[in-house]
Amino acid sequence: MERIIETDILSLDYEPILSLLIERWYGCITNENYKKNMSLLVEKIFLLTPQKIMVYPNYNFLINPDLQEWMAKNVFEPTKKNQAEKIAFFMPEDKKETLLIQILAVIRIMEDEKSTYQIQYFYDEDEAYKWLLL
Repeated sequence: MERIIETDILSLDYEPILSLLIERWYGCITNENYKKNMSLLVEKIFLLTPQKIMVYPNYNFLINPDLQEWMAKNVFEPTKKNQAEKIAFFMPEDKKETLLIQILAVIRIMEDEKSTYQIQYFYDEDEAYKWLLL
């Protein structure tokens, strides 16, 4: 596993043998630094073309409608050609109500973009990795 990006709000780790990208969001996220870091993520997806992505969302950052629109245009549309096969979102049980709103917004964008990858949401981290690596 190699750390390929580490900023004040995002870390990306990549395991080439498994074609697995691990995306962790943390810290004080604003719309502007989120956009900047999402652009870094898109660059790495183009470079590495991971087949599996594990996402650890930031529990305190909500994606508003303007940001959803920006993501559709600048993240999901450009990465259609480099789509992963599977994306797992880890949501700890105690944060599920907070995250559910955010995740539903992301699902809507992904579905609107006619994505071909499988998406699952997990309260158990081990189950998420088992599903990704099947």
